[in-house]
Amino acid sequence: MSENQYTENETYVLNLPYHLAECGNGNDLLKYLLEFEFLQYKYRAARAQALLEDYQLALQSDIKFAEEHRSCLTAIRDAIVLSADIIDRDQTQFAGQLTARLLGSKLIGIQRLLDEIRSWAGLPWLRPTLPVLTVPGGPLLKTLRGHRGWISALVVTSAGRQVVSTDGYSIKVWDIASGREMLSFSPDAFSTIIAATPDGKKIAYSGNNDIHVLDVGTGKNILLLTGHTGSVRAITLTPDGNHLVSGSSDKSIRFWELETGRELLTLTGHTDAIKVLAVTPNGKQLITGSSDNTYKIWDISGGRELFSFEEPSDSPIYARNIAVTPDSKYLVCSRSSEILILNLITGTSRQTIENCGWRLYSTVLSADGKYIISSSADNYLRVWDFKTGEPIGNLRGHHGQVFSLAASSTDNFVLSGSHDTTIKIWDMSNPTHGPNTVHAPEPWVRPFDWMDFQGNVVR
Repeated sequence: MSENQYTENETYVLNLPYHLAECGNGNDLLKYLLEFEFLQYKYRAARAQALLEDYQLALQSDIKFAEEHRSCLTAIRDAIVLSADIIDRDQTQFAGQLTARLLGSKLIGIQRLLDEIRSWAGLPWLRPTLPVLTVPGGPLLKTLRGHRGWISALVVTSAGRQVVSTDGYSIKVWDIASGREMLSFSPDAFSTIIAATPDGKKIAYSGNNDIHVLDVGTGKNILLLTGHTGSVRAITLTPDGNHLVSGSSDKSIRFWELETGRELLTLTGHTDAIKVLAVTPNGKQLITGSSDNTYKIWDISGGRELFSFEEPSDSPIYARNIAVTPDSKYLVCSRSSEILILNLITGTSRQTIENCGWRLYSTVLSADGKYIISSSADNYLRVWDFKTGEPIGNLRGHHGQVFSLAASSTDNFVLSGSHDTTIKIWDMSNPTHGPNTVHAPEPWVRPFDWMDFQGNVVR
């Protein structure tokens, strides 16, 4: 079908993959989903998400595709997912993004698609000659783009369907499956600290000495929690979502009833600002990290300190996130450039992991408990085996320091927020599988050809 015929039958064409899947016509469905002219037309008419839905429909249908054909569909789908944040802002990059991510494939269907793209003469464009972008099949799933400042905090709702992020100027809610920005709010005060209830219906954020509570449904502030006499540096919620805990530069930790805003309890014992907080999954203990270089473990019901881990004066705590194992037995935290695994039952240290000398900002655990993921000042995420402490590998993709991490408790993925203003979603089911970002070519290799309107290489 020619492009003119596509235009004349737009409604029919846009819905064609659905009808082919419904009637079990796998041959024609495969033909269209491997044809660049169709992909380009549908992308221009309905954007990346519509194309992704076609590939999902094909892959989840009862049609029995040959294994190589299924691999082709999966590779193209994943290439579109990786490119979505770019191509939905700049339509001219569709051909180039697909080419740069699929060039390394040996699949016959992919090679035929690339041959079609090479002969395409739609407009001047840079045609990649090497796979110079992150390719499908690796741990990077997608990139979320929309913030104008560096990502200071991320929170995944307990259902694992949404992530809340902030850059201080705006608070955004994203649908994780599609990567779509669902909501955006402008906080009443510049805020780099956030927390969200498990159902995602309320968001708390710090504003100077106070905590604001926002109703996501209305976009309006419904509570203002006051009482701290210094700036609020950390907030978290209890697992049931009923209580909020805040830590401040006034050295105190306060518990609040989220429904009424009533202050219930104040804990003191640190000698400097509170920097990070976490409540154990069983809701029984609170962990606090402070600029006084100590981590303290508190019994919530009794409001008393259980243990204190004091760090050397030359090993300051930079942590923005800490993690607790699902069984509430171990704390994974950091000091300076080291990861610490602390036993919350005995109050002793289990293990120390050296993080290659880089300052550590965040540590989280994968949902299956197999991996520790850390972020630091070198732009990488590092993955470690939780049991042995051995390094598994590095996740590359950000172009700035990675300040914040968040892990889903239900699905095995981790999100990272960076100084480059992007949020990336990573697959932790096997973080070492598949390819990663391709290294830059040698300086004498030309990675792109400049193509003119007629599809000729401009020399």
